[in-house]
Amino acid sequence: MRYVVIFAILVLCPAIVLAQTPTVDIKCNGLDSGVVIDPGSNAKIDISTTAGSGLGNTVDIWVILKTSSDYYSYNRYGPLQGWNVGIYNAYDTGPLTDMNDTALDSPLPDGYYVAYVVIDAWADGFFDQNLIYIYDSVDFVVGLEDMVYIPEGEFDMGDHHDVGDPDEKPVHAVYIDTFWMDIYEVTNQKYCDYLNSAYGQGLIEVNSGVVYKYNDNEPYCDTYSADADSRIHFDTGTFSVTVGKEDHPMVEVSWYGAVAYANWLSCEYGLSECYDLEMWNCDFGAVGLRLPTEAEWEKAARGGQYNPYRLYSWGDTLIDNIANYNGSSDPFKTGVEPWTTPVGFFNGELHYKVDFGWPGSQTSYQTADGENGCGLYDMAGNVWEWCHDWYSSTYYQYCVDNNIYDNPTGPASGTYRVLRGGSWNYSPKYMRSANRNGLGKPVNREFDSGFRLVLK
Repeated sequence: MRYVVIFAILVLCPAIVLAQTPTVDIKCNGLDSGVVIDPGSNAKIDISTTAGSGLGNTVDIWVILKTSSDYYSYNRYGPLQGWNVGIYNAYDTGPLTDMNDTALDSPLPDGYYVAYVVIDAWADGFFDQNLIYIYDSVDFVVGLEDMVYIPEGEFDMGDHHDVGDPDEKPVHAVYIDTFWMDIYEVTNQKYCDYLNSAYGQGLIEVNSGVVYKYNDNEPYCDTYSADADSRIHFDTGTFSVTVGKEDHPMVEVSWYGAVAYANWLSCEYGLSECYDLEMWNCDFGAVGLRLPTEAEWEKAARGGQYNPYRLYSWGDTLIDNIANYNGSSDPFKTGVEPWTTPVGFFNGELHYKVDFGWPGSQTSYQTADGENGCGLYDMAGNVWEWCHDWYSSTYYQYCVDNNIYDNPTGPASGTYRVLRGGSWNYSPKYMRSANRNGLGKPVNREFDSGFRLVLK
């Protein structure tokens, strides 16, 4: 299990007003928010204050981090050794001055972080949360493999081209907070790793080749012995993946199996579990991994293309080597189904049969670059992707009628869950960023359906 540190958000309240207004700033690797740092790379936290004409005001200045288990404060004695457990040591107590400093410049364990620089207007060396005058924060993620930052903002959700189904109307504005999303769909190998871990912990069981939550009726996924479309095998207590399919998207997985994986991976990183696996509710306030809402998925799929809005995640032009769909030319379109491609296969590179072992006869295949503006792959085609939301064909109109604007999470109940993105056996119509699939019962395990996760 990875050792992970999580920094949660402090609740900071404005209090008394200083005679003159200072400014504070904190950055990680030169950025103000949404920083993604590769495993093993340095996290550089820079802090600054500007006294302005308020020189002479006496204050406490704090540089604070909060983990899942404790607070940390920085006491000026240099990166790393300068951090103390608990909010006991102010960075400085005294007159305001113009200041620049680096509080940290080193690798950190994997996890989600928030760092703060705070001016406490009561200069007594103690952290007085009810006397916070001004503060700044920066959030960043370290080592969460293959995730990208999706910035906050408004977009108009729905069919902008009048080529879709009635459930894609009316086009309506929604606002989505920042989040991180998997660059790639969850692979067979990653899901297999989960299955072996969960089986060892007694969290799952296998009956007639179907993986279930232990001592429960919710199916998580099929193995090969239950359905030959599955790439997951189970033998003598161990799960494995069909050779050569390790980097293909996980299929034959239910909505239940997707959220169970999200909870498990959250625990692996030391994050909070978002899902209650008894009632299957989601705590959207938890800092953990979960399925994207339908609105989050569409915002990410559009990749920032709002002027004008585009049909597909990369643009309006469809060519047969930019995604895996019914009609594409990729060399996996033969042999035993499902005809998935490795995640991220359509990256603009020339690929070779000797490296990928595809069943087609061609020895090489030139891909177009299907990466979208957010840095995501396979948001169109390959496999349908589970979303969190229950499906309703009239939900968009409901949002308009009830002024639902901020971070919509779908209907409160339903029969089907939403799937997005199209798949290898569907026509291009279903790869449109606005397209909605409302046929996914949570128990369904299909040879063209998988998922990816978000962190928020």
